[in-house]
Amino acid sequence: MVMRGAKHPPTLSASEDMHMAELYFDKEAKLWRADKVDFGTGSISVRIRFAHSGNTTLGYVKADGKDIGVIAFTSYDNEDTEARCEIDPTEGIHDVTIALRGNAKLLSFEASAEPVYAGITYEPIPEKATLDLGYDTWEATDMLGRKVASVEDVGKKKDKQVGIFYWTWHEGHADLRPVDVVEVLDKYPAAEYRKDHPAWGERPFQPYWHEPFYGFYRDSDPYIIRHHAALLSAGTADQLYLATRLAICDLVLPEEKQVPIILDDALANFDDERAAAALRWLKKESKRRQILLFTCHRREGEFFAEDREVFVQRLTEAV
Repeated sequence: MVMRGAKHPPTLSASEDMHMAELYFDKEAKLWRADKVDFGTGSISVRIRFAHSGNTTLGYVKADGKDIGVIAFTSYDNEDTEARCEIDPTEGIHDVTIALRGNAKLLSFEASAEPVYAGITYEPIPEKATLDLGYDTWEATDMLGRKVASVEDVGKKKDKQVGIFYWTWHEGHADLRPVDVVEVLDKYPAAEYRKDHPAWGERPFQPYWHEPFYGFYRDSDPYIIRHHAALLSAGTADQLYLATRLAICDLVLPEEKQVPIILDDALANFDDERAAAALRWLKKESKRRQILLFTCHRREGEFFAEDREVFVQRLTEAV
């Protein structure tokens, strides 16, 4: 039951395991309340039952006036549903208030010691939608002579996921104090939707999703550029080099004079799929200016063997 403007709050229906309480609306304070909520010996998440929220509504959760979490309510109908969020670890008995930014009809509040996503299984991206980075060709040896295990050493693909998150705009924010967002939210989940939360510290600052591998850096630092390039496979480095050369050509070569572009074995380290993509792009670019591609490999010639718009000449045949 939801009570609006009640002078006396409803009796709580809390259990030892679920720590559930009914919510009522305080008209004077214009927020939702649940009094004497039992958080048990340590709750780390909450679940709130609610009805129509009118698009997305944010709820700021407090325990005895202290921010412990922020929850988002999203629904377009009047049927009861639920929303969950992480909270700062909380234990004992507390009066709960929820201030809304938007509109929602809140029904019940449940504190739990279970993680928000407990029981939710990971669904991997379909194989055809992933980008092959040629990880089986990656090799590395540090200054002590220690080598990264090869694909032969490791064996078949393991059931795990690896992500690489890369920024390219650190230079413009290099004068700001860096803040590790992951570290802050791990300690203070309530800070996620509160820019004024004290966990963020003094402004201004630059947020990072964890400290980068080489620390907080400027992207114009030669040390960083060299070391990032060293992490790329030969084929990936060549792709970056080719893209840079073509971009420079677009900037400096006059369009009206149709200056030709000469490339010498520019695709030597490309795998077949990326080489095909590059060759298709070069053919498209050749409609604007002549492109001369020299190579000691057969692959490029075979790719255009049936294409009458591309002239393929073997120099050994021409001599």
